[in-house]
Amino acid sequence: MPDCDPGSVSLATLLLGAGRTRDIAGVPAAPPTDSGSITRIAGERPAAFQPDAVDVVLLHKQIAAIEGAEDALILAGGAVLPCALLALLRPGDHLIASRLVGSAERSLFQHEFSRLGIDVTTVDPLASRAWRQALRKETRAVFAATPSDVAGRVLDLRPLSQLTRDAGLALIVDSTRASPINFRALDLGADVVVHAEATSLSGFDEVADGIVVGTAPYIDEVRHKMIERKATPDSFSCWLLERGLRTLDVRRQRQNDNAVALARVLANHPDVRRVHYAGLESHPDHELARDTMSGFGAALTVVLDDVAAATRFLSRLRIFAVSTRLGSVASLACEPRISPHNDLTPSQRSELGIPDGAVRLIAGIEAASDLIADVVQALER
Repeated sequence: MPDCDPGSVSLATLLLGAGRTRDIAGVPAAPPTDSGSITRIAGERPAAFQPDAVDVVLLHKQIAAIEGAEDALILAGGAVLPCALLALLRPGDHLIASRLVGSAERSLFQHEFSRLGIDVTTVDPLASRAWRQALRKETRAVFAATPSDVAGRVLDLRPLSQLTRDAGLALIVDSTRASPINFRALDLGADVVVHAEATSLSGFDEVADGIVVGTAPYIDEVRHKMIERKATPDSFSCWLLERGLRTLDVRRQRQNDNAVALARVLANHPDVRRVHYAGLESHPDHELARDTMSGFGAALTVVLDDVAAATRFLSRLRIFAVSTRLGSVASLACEPRISPHNDLTPSQRSELGIPDGAVRLIAGIEAASDLIADVVQALER
């Protein structure tokens, strides 16, 4: 089957594999290939310990096309951000990072980078001059996550990318909570995009791998770091990701709609103190999200009276599963104070907009009426 120019089709069609050569017409996804028995494409440079079976090599190209990047790489879970940043940073370098991140990122910055001699300054990403004031002559990169966890703050990457371009810095954006359906950071000036967890992209809970996209030379550097850390993904996870991408567009649209419906009901419930969701007109970043995103995403945060209220709410949910994962096809719920912000004190969490009593909900693809009924009955006293 001849290749299709990725630039000539829509994102929904790219997700179905346009631009990928298929040996057998009508085969929806290549069968999984064990990484111990791999097939290389003629002319492709092999990478040691990289499972470059035909389906994985083409999957990288497909993901790059979806994000509008030159290249992409799938890595085993937990290694995505370290490899993405260490491909750019060396001992003595300085990184500026948003402080609206999770415990894994804080641990990376405070412990591993400190041991490596890489200095990290965290800033309030919503303070207009904070990024510029943190610049040093040793600064090499800027890291931000948008939308942020829990409070769902949406960052305007346009002035930030202008700052990094003017200073000759790399801008790395974690877009895990948005997906390329809702947010295309490269179009707004990012140099690198990471998806720390590909569960929501694949729709399969079994896929905990992550993704990095950027220029081809940069991805080569990331690949070297991946090999050093032995963070090569297994071929079966890649196969699941390939299959799952084909339904990402329709899944994400359903999740967007369900999240909006949930947010509106919960925002008007007497036992809910606050709802953090950019799809609500009351959210401080609503207009920015409308301007820079396509849909507001599946994640929202409900703030209840206290820890006891949050615990009671979670225990009474019937459809939402209690899980710290970032979503697949099923609706999920968790307390951010337990994960991913268990390393902070209550006062530290409160400063980040994560009060005790907060519950993160991720809408799945179930019927909206059932999800609404579930959260309403769970709130009953």
